[in-house]
Amino acid sequence: GETFRLLSDIETNRSIITVTGFADSPSFGIAIPWVKNGLLEPYWTHDEEMVLFKMVRKILLHRNILIEGQNYSYDVQYFRRYFAAIPNLAFDSMLAHHLLFPGTPKDLGYLSSLYCQHHWYWKDDGKEWNSKGTVADLCLYNAWDCVRNFEINTVLRGLIKSMKMEEQWEEVIATAHLLQKMMFQIVGSRRQMQM
Repeated sequence: GETFRLLSDIETNRSIITVTGFADSPSFGIAIPWVKNGLLEPYWTHDEEMVLFKMVRKILLHRNILIEGQNYSYDVQYFRRYFAAIPNLAFDSMLAHHLLFPGTPKDLGYLSSLYCQHHWYWKDDGKEWNSKGTVADLCLYNAWDCVRNFEINTVLRGLIKSMKMEEQWEEVIATAHLLQKMMFQIVGSRRQMQM
């Protein structure tokens, strides 16, 4: 079947996913809150949360959806723990930028300044959420991450192609998948030793 690119991003606090966001273009993103405030009270009723949980899991594991992100090895740890899902990462902006321009910064704010048509810095907006911000503020921050990252990935995909680095990119993403498997094997081994 036809494949579909989808940017995925999470926000976390105290080892809990606070927001899960998605974008399918540089102009449309959605953010799903899981908590009400900095005290981490559930946002949804149990039944509502289960419906959303199943939908998010289905999206993350759908074989026709190409999951993209930024430093996605971080996100995938949480998806494995809380959603019992290991999304099949198709593209990571941090890895792609490093392949093309090693030794340069790889954070999302910097990548936005290079690759987004209309950049403005937003990365500090989510830092005050615990003390002053609302859930709506955090969701807006996450949605900005998603749409900006989608635009960044679109440009990076084009650069990889124009610089004729597709073969190197395939090696990078294959290595990322291998490292992910190793990470989960190490975590599993540590848990067994603690029992």
